[in-house]
This record gives sequence, structure tokens and C-alpha cells, in this order.
Amino acid sequence: MKMKRITKELYLKALQGRFIGCLIGVPVENYSIQKMQELAKKGNQDFPIRNFWKVVDRENDIQYGVSPRYKFSLDKINQVEVDDDITYTVLNTLLLEKYGFNYTQENLKELWLDLLPYACTAEDVALQNLKKGVPVNRIKTNLEMTDLIGAAIREDVFGYVCPNDPQKAFNLAYTDSSFTHSGDGLLGGQLVSAVIACAFHHDNPYYAFLEGMTYLPKDSKLYQELNLANKNISHIHNYLDARKYVDEHYQGMDCVHIINNMVCLLFGLYLGQNSYLDAISNTISIGLDNDCTGATAGSIAAICFENVDEFLTKKIGDRVLTYLKGYEVMSINDLAERIYKLYERMQNEKK
Repeated sequence: MKMKRITKELYLKALQGRFIGCLIGVPVENYSIQKMQELAKKGNQDFPIRNFWKVVDRENDIQYGVSPRYKFSLDKINQVEVDDDITYTVLNTLLLEKYGFNYTQENLKELWLDLLPYACTAEDVALQNLKKGVPVNRIKTNLEMTDLIGAAIREDVFGYVCPNDPQKAFNLAYTDSSFTHSGDGLLGGQLVSAVIACAFHHDNPYYAFLEGMTYLPKDSKLYQELNLANKNISHIHNYLDARKYVDEHYQGMDCVHIINNMVCLLFGLYLGQNSYLDAISNTISIGLDNDCTGATAGSIAAICFENVDEFLTKKIGDRVLTYLKGYEVMSINDLAERIYKLYERMQNEKK
């Protein structure tokens, strides 16, 4: 394992990797494999998909009140359009800038009420309770949602600022993950942060994931299911094998649950050990909540390979849209610079 040189440019690749993985996943979020194959056929594209989609369903629907879905198509995309997987990366960057690495859930409450107009699933439950004045230790009122994937889509930045220190990243993500999630849902957020920290000394995203797994409690359901999936991984030859395993083992599980989606991510990274594009292509093509897993796979793989395909990065340019109040338009380069400064701040605080 070789430690990567930590630069603004590497953070730029990580962000581009995350955002592109998300943008390719959005048009087919929770689609069946058959439905994704049909969409690829309509656009005369190969599947597994290896580019932005030429054809997008429900093209006039508005994503998070901001972006028409047609803007996610290959011919129209010219910036990073809105999604929650993108917005939370910006939000937690702002969190660390404002409150530092010892941020509290009271800090999260203040930031969410100031900047976050709406949310989904467990985050929506928490946000609505915060608006009602419910204390932060009582905002997780729908326990069925606390094992969903929401925490895992928020925690990349904690891994970014702790390169090569997965234990620190795992711990840093705890306060944010536990704000809305518990049990395996909480651990899923911490796992993603740890894996990203590991990616800074791996050139293979699958092995970064395996190292990140070691920080999970061994008696947790999330660890046990990931460990079982990895023991069977020699039987996973393609995205179809991966989806068959997930469907057989997690029949009836919510399509946005943390466990089935982290298994999809594990398989996608295993199948995508050769390149950034292989990693996101396989992860998205396995399905389930694949804008989330596509984003996470993209973040991890971009760091491991220190590369994101230029034909993709050229399409998105430098603008990123969010639904945060006061931060509706951001620069990806500026965001990378801000994360790099947070990394430097973290290093200075260690001295």
C-alpha cells in the first residue's frame, strides 16, 4: 500500500467521481435491471451503462424542486444537477468549516434549521421534529427508517479530511450519522467514511472497502452480512450474479435499506477493480438505491485510481447545484479547495 499525496487536485477528483456516479444513477434510481436494460436500448447504449444516459424517463419531473430530469441526459448535462447525495456533501463541508471537528448535534440542529429546507426518509423525520422544537436526542421517532441508507450518503467529507486514518474518520462520522440513524443505519455512515479514508492508501477500491469493514463491530448485522457476501464473492462474475445474490438473500427488504445497498456496493467495487468507470458502471447496474451507491463508489474509486474519465468530467464543468439556502450554486474547484483546507486544519490540530 502506498500513501497518496494529498492535494486539492485529488479532492477535486474525489468530488467529480462522487458527483458523476450520482448523476448517472439518478435517472435509474431503484429501477429493475430489466428496466435499465430497456432504457439503454432506447438510447442505443451498452449495458452496463458507461456514460450518462441518452434517454431519461419522466423528463419533465423536477428533482428536489430544482433540476428537470432531462438535464441529467447525455445531450443536456452541463453541470452537476441537484440531488441529496450531492447536497449533503456540501452541507457537511460547511458543518466542519463552521463548527470544527468537535461538532455537536446541537450544531447539526442549528445548521439543518438554517440551511436545509427539506429532506427524505429518516432525515425528513428528524428535520420535521427539529422544526417542532423536539430535543435532538428525541428526533429519531420513526425507527423503521433508522436502518435506511441516509446516513451513508452524508459522510464522505469526514473520510476526505482523515486520509489514511480510517479510525478517525469512523469516529468523526458518528455524531452526524447518529443524528438521524441508529443500529446498522448509523454504522453504514461510519463505514463509508472509514472506507474513503482507506482509499487514500489503496489503488483498488475493493480492498479499500474490505479494510473499512474491519472497523465495524463484528457482532453487527451489517458486518455479518457484508462478511458473508464477501465469502461468496468468487461466485459473483457480473452484475447479474450480484443482483441475484441480493434478491435471494434480502427478499422483502426495503430497496433503500443500508444492508442490501452496502452489499451492492461491495459487489460493484469487486467487479470494478480495474478502473473508475468499471466501479461506477457495475455498482449502478446492480441496481437498488443506485444514485447513492453510484455516488459512493465514484468517490472511493476516484481516490483509489486518482482518476476520473475526462469525457465525463468535461460534461459537468465546474458548477454544482444544491437545495441549501444560500448555497444554491457552488464551484466544484472551490469546494475541493475548501476540503483541502479542512484537511490542513485537521493536520495542524494533530500537532
